Amino acid sequence: MTIVWINGPFGAGKTTVARIVHASVPGSVIVDPELLGGFLRDVLQGSKPVHDFQDWPAWRRLVAGALDAVAGETDAPIIVPQTVSSREYWHEIVENLNGDRPVLPIVLRLTKNVHERRVLADRDEPGAARWRLAKFGRFVQQSWIGDEFEPLDCDDAAPDDIARIILSRLESAQPRSR
Repeated sequence: MTIVWINGPFGAGKTTVARIVHASVPGSVIVDPELLGGFLRDVLQGSKPVHDFQDWPAWRRLVAGALDAVAGETDAPIIVPQTVSSREYWHEIVENLNGDRPVLPIVLRLTKNVHERRVLADRDEPGAARWRLAKFGRFVQQSWIGDEFEPLDCDDAAPDDIARIILSRLESAQPRSR
């Protein structure tokens, strides 16, 4: 089974695309590492405060461990909609996966204007707009992401179109080696 990691700026549509891919692949599952971050925030924030839960090494280990545990329960693809802007953290996660588990790393790319328009139009989480807009610049400055994730331009593509591209990559078994 392949792990499909959908990276991109906060508010780019990762979760929307992940849901479409999931609905198109019988048996596939979505693993949301944000849930692990929330768990750790409840447990660790009082004793070891961080601004971003990804800064806890425990989060990175838990993500790899959770993906391995889920992979042990299914032969279907595992879809992970999660922003990772640190190369070090990305490497730590994939290097801690057991075995030769294939990873299909995708990054959703969009311009600042399109990102802003989408974030401001989001009715599901309107309270997250300011935070998402503030994080955009840091994410797009990470040049390493284009080296390790296949970029999919989203400015003129609907989530269904992006999901179809991911599905074609998944069908043709083109995950990048770790």
